[in-house]
Amino acid sequence: MPRLILACRAVSFIGIWLIARAPETGQWDYNLTQLLFAFGVAGAASLVVSLIARIFTHPGGYAKDVLDVLEALKDLVQSSTSQTLFDNDKPASQTESLHTKSLDKALALHTSYAYSAYELRIGRVPIKAIKPLLITINRVREELAWGRVPALEGTETPLEIPCYLLNWTTPAGGARRRSLIAYLLYKRPLDVNSNDPLAARTAVTNARVVLKTSLDSVVHEINKACTLKRTERHHKELFRKSLHCAALLHISSELIRALTLAHGILTIHQTSRLHIFFLRPSWFWLGMSPRSVIEEEDSPGTVELRSAAGPDTSSSAEKSPFEDPHTTLLPTPTTAKSTPKWSLSTITHTPTILRARIQLSNWIWKARNSKHIQFAFKHALGIAILMIPALLPETSSGKQFYNSSYGVWAIISFVYVIEPNTALTWRVGIWRVFGTGIGALYAYITWQIAGTNPYGVVALITAAEIIITWFVRSSTPGVGIVASVTIPPVLFIPYLGVAEISMLHLTALRALQISIGIVAAILIDHIFFPKRPRAIFLSGMAKVIEDVRVLHSELSSRTHNNTPHGSPKSGVEVAQAQTCSAKLELRIRKLVMREKICLGQMEHELSLMPKPTESYRMVTGYVQRLVDLTSGLRRIRENVPHMAIDTVLVQRQRVDSCITLALYACEHAFRSRRALPQGLPSPRKALDVLNIELMDALQSQGRATDIGYAMAENEVIDEMVRTVEGLVKITRDLFGTRAWLNGVDNVHLGVGF
Repeated sequence: MPRLILACRAVSFIGIWLIARAPETGQWDYNLTQLLFAFGVAGAASLVVSLIARIFTHPGGYAKDVLDVLEALKDLVQSSTSQTLFDNDKPASQTESLHTKSLDKALALHTSYAYSAYELRIGRVPIKAIKPLLITINRVREELAWGRVPALEGTETPLEIPCYLLNWTTPAGGARRRSLIAYLLYKRPLDVNSNDPLAARTAVTNARVVLKTSLDSVVHEINKACTLKRTERHHKELFRKSLHCAALLHISSELIRALTLAHGILTIHQTSRLHIFFLRPSWFWLGMSPRSVIEEEDSPGTVELRSAAGPDTSSSAEKSPFEDPHTTLLPTPTTAKSTPKWSLSTITHTPTILRARIQLSNWIWKARNSKHIQFAFKHALGIAILMIPALLPETSSGKQFYNSSYGVWAIISFVYVIEPNTALTWRVGIWRVFGTGIGALYAYITWQIAGTNPYGVVALITAAEIIITWFVRSSTPGVGIVASVTIPPVLFIPYLGVAEISMLHLTALRALQISIGIVAAILIDHIFFPKRPRAIFLSGMAKVIEDVRVLHSELSSRTHNNTPHGSPKSGVEVAQAQTCSAKLELRIRKLVMREKICLGQMEHELSLMPKPTESYRMVTGYVQRLVDLTSGLRRIRENVPHMAIDTVLVQRQRVDSCITLALYACEHAFRSRRALPQGLPSPRKALDVLNIELMDALQSQGRATDIGYAMAENEVIDEMVRTVEGLVKITRDLFGTRAWLNGVDNVHLGVGF
């Protein structure tokens, strides 16, 4: 919560300034109205400037970001389809860059909506009315993510025609009109008709029907046209094009919903009058972290996450042989009962006291391991140590040095430098040094030029703020903010005659005290409860891989058990399972976003050990790819027929088991920082067997739409296997390989040299 952190630091700043007062304010005449007036003027000035700038600038925000994301998705659909179905001259790196661009923009769209939802705005359509576009954009991006496959050279089949038609109907009819509808929040185009979304929806629906109904004949035509080709190549072409067609069918479904929403938004815009949308109070005012702004499109309920093992299906036959299901009456000794003696041990072992002790133990454990309490301890300890000279007697040398050198600056510097992890502390400290140096140097130059001339001082400070604004808007905002804060105290202390001190001496004292606060923050952050981004990243990545493994295991278990031979499940159980999967996907997205942020912070950390950030970045990409593929696999399996599963059920279970074991090994490697086992079951070999069995089983099937979904599912599994193999390879490079045969390097042939 960034705003809450800023508010707390402001409270600390005021308290420190009032308690650790300067020598000139020995008798502090505290007046609330004076302090409130100073803060009120600063806040009102910022608000007035923002409202004036709002009139002369385009609002941008969520509507503009929606336009950018839709444009990127349109280009991605065209590039992906051309690369998959045709001999495209465009390099594959362009498609990969479009995937990365769309992912970044889609994730940033959540934050943009959260900011736009709490701004003062004049318009006809509320921002909440186009919030469902977040759902469409995220789902389309996911469909394109798991539906992308490298193209095969020299392939041309009748499947290209309907896909090409759907490809051009989708972006031209859907994306362009959705962009116009998003733009309606602030300005009404004159050339938009309320029936345009309905016409586009009809075109997309017709193209979708053409593709879905022609998939039957297309599959048979491919089989006839490719009889002379090699079987592996023929199967690969069929799988990849079926996968891309399945992705396009899902995208068209999302666009139909979006165009229906667009028609409703146009109706609201044409029938409503201008409104002033005021800011509404919310917890988001405290600040938005990446983990809190990512929202779930499936709106999961309150069902808790289930484990990968599924429901408890243990029967009485699986119980321990020592557990007797029958009750046996044992003889009791004929002795008189003794009266209970109430002692301390008896009282502490009563059920009520035991429950209270367990709850107290859990609370103490959480308090000892709470990162918030640890950070609060470090924060309080640093302030207490730096404030010791301020509490000494007036005659002591430490108190005199503190007063003469403005020691309160060191305490305030410590408050604004210390961060939750060591990398952020280093980063903020280094930028604060640069900002302090720039601000102090500019204040010294201003004093030498203008002196006590008020007009010259105001003109030079205004010019400095214009330059500093560029730093604030750049990728290093800390430099500009600190430089802006440094100029007033260094310049106005001699200007107002608060203390008899030279400007050069004051500049040196400012740099000295800021450095003391920075050094204290770095030392305390490294000594007490150090939180290193590398350790946070590795443990977080282990948790991400564990959640991916659980998600894949639950999906596989649900698919394998949902067969005609298995026990049927009610609609409530199916809905609960889908809700659990949606919640788990949301949590994985949050964790992946946090891992990316932690990876960026890791680059600013000083470490004696090497930091393979490129390998870590590749691991993050593989995990993101696995999440998209698992999401696509869940949607495709909703359309796969049972007859396509029953014939190859054993092979599918073998592939899923190999993937699960590989993910578990990688999870254990990241959590324990240990090497992978030397031998892991190969999911590639199990997949090859599955491909052969699947093609033999589908040769005589009649419904080619279901067959197409089955082949698309097989291609998604192939992509998952490829991604898991890449993850295993990177994990071996990071942590090595543990040999099962110890001392194998000492084996020799008995020949000495």
